[in-house]
Amino acid sequence: MPKSLENPFRPSPSADPNLSALAEQGFLSESDVTKLKELESQKNRSSEFGIRSSMSNLSFEEGMNATERWESEKEHFENDPKFTRERLINWAKKFNLGDVGWVDKVFQFNDDGSAYCPEHLNLRNLTEPVLPKGLTEIGGHLDLRSLTSAKGLVLPDSIKSLDLTSLTSTEGLDLPDSIQSLSLDSLTSAKGLNLPSSVRELWLRALTSAKGLNLPSSVVRLVFRDLTSAEGLILTGVKGPIHINTISAAEKEKLREKYPNLTIK
Repeated sequence: MPKSLENPFRPSPSADPNLSALAEQGFLSESDVTKLKELESQKNRSSEFGIRSSMSNLSFEEGMNATERWESEKEHFENDPKFTRERLINWAKKFNLGDVGWVDKVFQFNDDGSAYCPEHLNLRNLTEPVLPKGLTEIGGHLDLRSLTSAKGLVLPDSIKSLDLTSLTSTEGLDLPDSIQSLSLDSLTSAKGLNLPSSVRELWLRALTSAKGLNLPSSVVRLVFRDLTSAEGLILTGVKGPIHINTISAAEKEKLREKYPNLTIK
């Protein structure tokens, strides 16, 4: 069929609109074609969930399939702060945390594409253990008080203070190396619990037994509430004070004799 009889606005179902043909036949100027191509490119980058599908519509380098092209360009997308921002927006909307304005107010972005929260991050209503990829630091308090499971939870490398008050299991819990304040007030067992090497304040009020509890090498304040026995409790790295309300007076006295420099209440 002659080109003059082809309809560039109605391509075959398997073909993409031919912007060059539109320009060639006088429907669009070359500058319009350039702008449209750029808009299409921005659209393809605007959503994490649209990237894979959009990649299949691009023209690939000779000898490279869609999967190979995606792998070659994935690092570029993930290191792009614009891409990280879109990912944060999608995450915030999915879990009803906030909109674009909330994301821009709460988060800032590094040159390498990662994001951080310079102050507190209130996620107290989040019930699923899902944080956005690319989040590396919380400069203040991270409130995850509604989470009952940490399975699948990936925490930032740096957190000042962390509230996991409702967590009932240690499964999947991978904590940063240092935290100023850590609340694990619903854990009844220390089995599988790997604590940071340094914690200023540690709250374990629901713990009933010290069995399996390996305390950090540095703890300033340690709080128990339901501990029924001090058996197995090693307080070498604790500077005090220690709050243990429920053990017997005799056990408390033994601890004081063993650790004379500690304030045991």
